[in-house]
Amino acid sequence: MKDRRCRTSLLVGAAFFLVAGLCRVNNLGSAFQGGVAQIRPFDELYHAKRIIHSASRFPSILEFDPDRGPAGSYCPWPPLYDLAAGGAARMLGGRSAGSVLNRAVWFPPLV
Repeated sequence: MKDRRCRTSLLVGAAFFLVAGLCRVNNLGSAFQGGVAQIRPFDELYHAKRIIHSASRFPSILEFDPDRGPAGSYCPWPPLYDLAAGGAARMLGGRSAGSVLNRAVWFPPLV
């Protein structure tokens, strides 16, 4: 009985993961306009800034940002995702800001 529930849970989880992946690749045409990753001007833009920082200065993470507020401020987000995405993008050949983001957008949010 317990083994059956475990298998069912794994199948449900795999189904959700598959659907989420299909939804993610469904909008490739609008996500990569002209071959460049499109970043929305909300939290995604700020994470993009942190990912680019980490990729160019690995293993550094942007903790204090002079552009936040009138005198700068510390970043409220945990650093692991941005650091890992920046490092992975750098290892995959990203050197410029655009090439880093084109690689980092594929880093699954699940990680």
